[in-house]
Amino acid sequence: MKTTRSILGIIFVLAAFIANAQTTTNDWSKRIKSKTIHPLASFISPHVSPIQVLIIDGKRFEHVRGMEKYYLQVPKTNSIVFVTDDINYRPTFHIFNMDSDEDIAIHSQSSGPSFGGDIGSPYSNSSDTVTVGDDGIIVLCHFVKHANGNMSSVGDYESIKDLYYLDLNKKAIVGGHVFLYDKADKLIYEHDAIPPF
Repeated sequence: MKTTRSILGIIFVLAAFIANAQTTTNDWSKRIKSKTIHPLASFISPHVSPIQVLIIDGKRFEHVRGMEKYYLQVPKTNSIVFVTDDINYRPTFHIFNMDSDEDIAIHSQSSGPSFGGDIGSPYSNSSDTVTVGDDGIIVLCHFVKHANGNMSSVGDYESIKDLYYLDLNKKAIVGGHVFLYDKADKLIYEHDAIPPF
């Protein structure tokens, strides 16, 4: 009888350990799934786009920006960042903690922030990256080379870099900054992004 209880106890402990390991594993490919849904209307109208879906530990997010895998790891943390769009193409920045399964959703009041569309992009002329400042502010960077832009007060610019600053304590976008570069990658103009963010 004692042997049976001991064996059952060991099995229970092992089962609990395995279950816990599955929810806290750093092998995120087992915890994060993505797929594309094609609404029926998309087969009739070319104006109806497919819906990109991200599922993290069973939590479902639709209208996700970017390309597969649709997220970036936030440095110095066990969190990821990804972006969803509302029906007016205003982004929501999600900082998802992979330890606690907490999703901090920071909604933009503007359709301006372009970050997220190049997550997972194989192309070298555009990219989305994320860093964390010493103050804990998360910095999202969207960079496009060969933008071929023109601003009358600045002249031609070749590349543009947009930064957006997320404060997780305030759960808000607290600022933004834009940099313009010429063909020699020389900074020719910069300015703060204009609220509302």
